Amino acid sequence: MKQFDLKAYMDVTPEIEEAVRTGKPVVALESTILSHGMPYPENLSFAREVEKIIRAQGAIPATMAIIDGRLKCGLTEDELVRMCEAKGVLKVSRRDLPIVVAQKLTGATTVATTMILANMAGIHVFATGGIGGVHRRGEVTMDVSADLQELAHTPVAVVCAGAKMILDIGRTLEYLETMGVPVLGLNTDDFPAFYCRKSGFGVDYNAKTPADVAAIAKAKWGMGLEGGMLIGNPVPEEYAMDFDEMSAVIDRAMAMADENGVKGKNITPFLLAHIVELTGGNSGAYGTRGITSGKGKLTIQGKEGSSLSTTGGSGTKNGGDGISAFELELVDATVTATGGAGGGSGVYIANSDGLNIKNSKLTAKGGGQLHPGEDTSTGGGTGISLFMKGKLVVGEGSEVIAIGGDYKDGLIREYTDEDLRDGRVEDSKLMWALGNYSRFIRPGAVRLTVSAFDKMKNLIPGGDTDQQGLMCSAYKNADGSYVIVLINYAQAEKEFAIDKIDGNRVQWQVYRTSDIEGEDLMPVEKVKSGKTVRIPARSIITLLSKPLS
Repeated sequence: MKQFDLKAYMDVTPEIEEAVRTGKPVVALESTILSHGMPYPENLSFAREVEKIIRAQGAIPATMAIIDGRLKCGLTEDELVRMCEAKGVLKVSRRDLPIVVAQKLTGATTVATTMILANMAGIHVFATGGIGGVHRRGEVTMDVSADLQELAHTPVAVVCAGAKMILDIGRTLEYLETMGVPVLGLNTDDFPAFYCRKSGFGVDYNAKTPADVAAIAKAKWGMGLEGGMLIGNPVPEEYAMDFDEMSAVIDRAMAMADENGVKGKNITPFLLAHIVELTGGNSGAYGTRGITSGKGKLTIQGKEGSSLSTTGGSGTKNGGDGISAFELELVDATVTATGGAGGGSGVYIANSDGLNIKNSKLTAKGGGQLHPGEDTSTGGGTGISLFMKGKLVVGEGSEVIAIGGDYKDGLIREYTDEDLRDGRVEDSKLMWALGNYSRFIRPGAVRLTVSAFDKMKNLIPGGDTDQQGLMCSAYKNADGSYVIVLINYAQAEKEFAIDKIDGNRVQWQVYRTSDIEGEDLMPVEKVKSGKTVRIPARSIITLLSKPLS
């Protein structure tokens, strides 16, 4: 890029400016996911958490945006709130930049634009979710994301979870190869596909460590080679979706798009909206829909004295919708639509202008959470779900009741039949997990500082709050006893050893709570300081100090 007066166009926070000048690590972040990808205020909480995680690893976050025509490298709290509220915020790619700047408009940065601003500010690492690519049937539509061209020309290393599966990943990688963009996998041979750890395609090189990635980037730019790099960092296994299952769902979503004549720029949001809706069977991962109309308008015409009731099937990942349609019209009808257990919607409409109610009564109930003994990861569903900025038209003489599904979450759960004559009471794992704290940390206790070290005795920044692994906190009771609580968030067993506490070696009684039936604050072993302790996957343990015998 030609030299220009940076300060004439861009505001860089003093913290980031100093970090770039002194060679401290800085990570660029996009803002489109905040303004156009998530609702407020959840997006604000998300943005703050991401920045917190980056700081915990010893780097400086640099969220990019354009505000009132000024390029922003790093946002103040007020600017971050403004981007998240998304009032009058445009989605800005490379072609839009000069217009937005010249007209003093406000916009969020895409992957491509974030790379541009990061390069202007001297930042060479950018972390994001998934990149754009060549869209399915891109050979006909010529629909290719600007992200790929930016990777070919802008010297920024983009760390991501791959490309979304709704894209043509094979052609995306061929495009990057043609443009000379190295595609690396971070400790993987498979190129990831966003929420799937594999895509069916490989990477150019499996970089075993971040240091390997840095060495390759240094060599590329040190030789004066143009463009950036793409680093695929797969989503952790505990959050990953099944590749084969998702492939089948996407194929069905594409067929649905064809049926409804959805083309061009509307395909991607259409697919995203329907992927969860396309199910493979009742009581499986996704529940079947009660009534569905894949093409055109679904009209429910009532007659005197008639009514319609429909319920979606339950699912361990998502319950089916009571009614799912591209467009729905109710005329002189009484309809009750209930989402399946596991979070199905009562009514789901794909067309943003597609729900019209004339002289009718609609009761839409979201499906509740699955009962204990089944997968309880999915919460309650929405009563009425309209695609994007949908319009609900309620005509004269009509009534609409929308009820969100219940979400059972508590220490003790009561399940009673409809006439309140019988039922059962069950404890929850949440109660026992809280007991790992409340049973041992007594009134008057003080919290202690925890430092985490690797096997080479190197300090791990933020190692006591690793949300992908172990999280640790420690306390000293008024009676002089010590308490340490560790949570293993990972899907694999973890090992650790407690060196000293307040400079002293201590003997510990270990209590464990896990998903295994009966492991509820169960005493499992006694260990001394310095001995290796194993904590199973997805479990929580408490260590209570005992006098050394």
